[in-house]
Amino acid sequence: MTTRRTLLVLAALTAAGCTRPPEPAPEPAPTSAKPTSAEPTEFGGVRTKPDEYETSDPAAPGGPVPEDASPEDEAAAIDAASLTMGVWVQGSTLEEREWRDKLNATLTPSGQDSTSTVWGYRIRDTEITGDPEIIRANAGSAVVRVTTDYTSYEVTVVKTTTGQWLTSHLTTEATEGAAT
Repeated sequence: MTTRRTLLVLAALTAAGCTRPPEPAPEPAPTSAKPTSAEPTEFGGVRTKPDEYETSDPAAPGGPVPEDASPEDEAAAIDAASLTMGVWVQGSTLEEREWRDKLNATLTPSGQDSTSTVWGYRIRDTEITGDPEIIRANAGSAVVRVTTDYTSYEVTVVKTTTGQWLTSHLTTEATEGAAT
């Protein structure tokens, strides 16, 4: 039989925190990611270095990480940026259609979209004046600084699945050089 005294003792113990401790949270279930080997692999034609985990989604955390740029990658990135800028500075001297065709041949589809409103005859740059320099690079992309007689550009180049390097983006501080 439960007495008033027993109920008071139980109430006091509960109020004092003398209850059973909470169960620890369960460990999260392992994801589908798996540890990689120490050997570099390829993802979409770009050499990748091992990361802690590898997934099929390159944008996912732990996805493929491009391997550091080799001297050949850096040379190819500089060549691609120089080729694009070599056409860029001809904008005021070529017929618009010819300039656009030559320029588009050096650009990725997103690069073509981002320059589609630029008219060659408005380009103030007429020559490349310095040696292109790598700002940053890995096995799949690079940013190359190219200086012209008007301003300097940061030219982003990417390695396609076929191994060809193409320009995906041009940026400059002097936007008047690429007036639309």
